[in-house]
Amino acid sequence: MLLAFEPKRLPLFPDAPTARELGWDITMGVYYLLIAPKGTPAAVVQAVHDAAKRAQEDPAFVAFAKTRGFDIDYAGPDGMAQQLWESFRRNEALVKRLGLRK
Repeated sequence: MLLAFEPKRLPLFPDAPTARELGWDITMGVYYLLIAPKGTPAAVVQAVHDAAKRAQEDPAFVAFAKTRGFDIDYAGPDGMAQQLWESFRRNEALVKRLGLRK
């Protein structure tokens, strides 16, 4: 059985249910990030951010991503930080519950 761990069904596999639809409250999205080292000058961070945002909004990139099943969901620096912390907390609880420790 093919299923998706995304919050909603994937456009490339519309007949594949989500884990939630099958009764498991699990989502495990994929993140594609640009991360700069601590101490990177704010002007450099802003320039990279602005260039990346323009690139992902380009119609050619949007079409490319869509044909490959990628859903572009821009969160911005603060929104992405919040999503990562939430994911960390969810996965930490799952790891403990499953007893997955070194």
